[in-house]
Amino acid sequence: MQTNNGTTSPTSSGIRPFLQQIAGHKSNGKEVYGCLETDDDCILKPLQSGSRGPREKKLYESLSQSQSDDDDIVQTLRSFLPKYYGSVVLNGIEYLKLQDLTKPFSHPCGIDIKVGARTWDPEADGDKILREKEKYPPAEVIGYQILGMRVSWDVTCDLPPLLALLDWFRFR
Repeated sequence: MQTNNGTTSPTSSGIRPFLQQIAGHKSNGKEVYGCLETDDDCILKPLQSGSRGPREKKLYESLSQSQSDDDDIVQTLRSFLPKYYGSVVLNGIEYLKLQDLTKPFSHPCGIDIKVGARTWDPEADGDKILREKEKYPPAEVIGYQILGMRVSWDVTCDLPPLLALLDWFRFR
């Protein structure tokens, strides 16, 4: 992994596709790379295109710099986010380096919830807005979308096998 010219392959030693990824663009192991995991218990999340990536990076940068005068909202928000360890460049793609919150769990469960009635970039064109609205029409009313979930369990527990199907189910 390199932090400057990006000549290291995301499939190099110590870096592999993140198997716990629930939604978003996933890695195909060849030329498309979604989230990756590292040997140092971190996730590498690719920066999104356009202005979204730099905005997300700026958010993590500002929230990772604790200030003594931070208000309660900022402190609360920070407690729900993974730690931010900067960014790295691999094969010309910039990734955010984030704490892997699933690492402590032997059978992690997760849910991907897109919060907000509007799920498109403020700079999106009319076609993009229409496509986003059609994906999950109730989002404008209820204010969120459930993009997917992954449920894992220890085979020795008494949960019904039906829960295995939830990993395949998408809520849109």
